[in-house]
Amino acid sequence: MYKRFISILIITMFFCFCIFTYVTYKEKKFFLSKDYPMRVFVMNTVLNKQNIKYSTIVLGDSRVQSGFIPKAYQNPLNAINLSMSGSTPIEGYFILKKYLLNNIKPDNIILSYAPFHLTKQDSYWKYTVKHQLFTNEEYEEVENNANLLKDNIDLATVIRTQNI
Repeated sequence: MYKRFISILIITMFFCFCIFTYVTYKEKKFFLSKDYPMRVFVMNTVLNKQNIKYSTIVLGDSRVQSGFIPKAYQNPLNAINLSMSGSTPIEGYFILKKYLLNNIKPDNIILSYAPFHLTKQDSYWKYTVKHQLFTNEEYEEVENNANLLKDNIDLATVIRTQNI
């Protein structure tokens, strides 16, 4: 009886572990921030070839993400809003770079960032790194540029100061 209970317990724990692993690996939208699905949409849009030629691409932070809705205009604009909450020019650079590699070049690009996103990288670690938006090469490019500019900060300092 005791051995049967232990074997059922181990099998149950194994299945729970498998389900937990699947959810944490494949279904990040359930436990990451509410902005994660929008970031996934933006990354899927820039990485997958679009058959639509947008005349305007909008990049920026949450202000332009919420405030610029191309279909809301009387004559809907042929534009796409690739802004993300907490986005900084670092994310904007890589989003635009990926978009231009995979899609037709737009006529206009609109950038809109709050002033503090130009001077402080408060959400790079919290969103971009945590949500794994970049490739390892892109993270290395950011790190190398930060080292060249003597503007680097290590993860331990970020965790200590921003409570990530």
